[in-house]
Amino acid sequence: MPNRRRNWTLVFAAVAASGFAAAAADWIEPRYQPAVGSRWIIQRDLFKEERRNENGVASLRKNILRITSELTIEGKTAEGFRLAYRRTQSSYESEDTDAPAMRASLAALENVLVRAAADASGKPLRVENLEDVRKAVGKMIDRLAAAGENPQVAAAVRKLFSRLTKIDAAQAAEELLDELPALALTQNTGLHPGEMRRREVEEPSGIGPPLVKTIALSIASADPASGDVRFRLEEHIDPDSILRFLAAVASQLGRDPNDLKKMEIALDGKTDIEVSGGMTRALHRHSTTSSNLLGNTVVIADRKEVTVRPAQ
Repeated sequence: MPNRRRNWTLVFAAVAASGFAAAAADWIEPRYQPAVGSRWIIQRDLFKEERRNENGVASLRKNILRITSELTIEGKTAEGFRLAYRRTQSSYESEDTDAPAMRASLAALENVLVRAAADASGKPLRVENLEDVRKAVGKMIDRLAAAGENPQVAAAVRKLFSRLTKIDAAQAAEELLDELPALALTQNTGLHPGEMRRREVEEPSGIGPPLVKTIALSIASADPASGDVRFRLEEHIDPDSILRFLAAVASQLGRDPNDLKKMEIALDGKTDIEVSGGMTRALHRHSTTSSNLLGNTVVIADRKEVTVRPAQ
């Protein structure tokens, strides 16, 4: 009987594998090609919970960031598309003392039109009216000054303005368009079922060598008939980069290298991304970042929900 069960298991596995191979052979990824003049509402909700236990003191911080924005496909170009983007509404819920400053920074860019050039996948390449954006934030500073606003709030907007004067058009495309770069990641990928694409990015640590994050993108499911596809994005920190970082921290603190055994850093991030008709329509991300540095622990849990729908 055990051998018979094993044989049936092998048969089922073979059938599943052949079906997956057939789906991969039939799969043709729809191209990203939204109609010129089409308008889309992008809703982004980010929930964050941070638990700390430092020097015996436990703390909990929670915040919720929401941004509603409108994307308009203004035209096609030789390299891709011309986009117009603006935040229509934003909010920030938190009990932190810096919450008013955060709300002011969000408000400074609300209803500011950002025009950008994008490639064929919809990835923003550069902001084409950066000077207009700078002027709009400058006017916000003037309004805050005239109203005698809280100095902390005014300082937050000045900091944003200062940042805008130091970045170029390409950097602005990464910083001013919120989720557009992330949404473009699963448009025109060229991936097939069964493939996995990996890349590494360096994350500045601020107090030592950068941490190297490994990002793996694959297709979780794909329907050749409808063209709908669900991607899975997984993120982890490279173990070797963690060791280099921890060694630097131990050295800065004048600690014995054996103290490395008492320190840990981990990232577990998973994102499910839904694409329909070649356009990303939803993104669901859950991540947990945890660290234990000589008994001081931090656990940060993030959940991000993004939806894209036609404007009414």
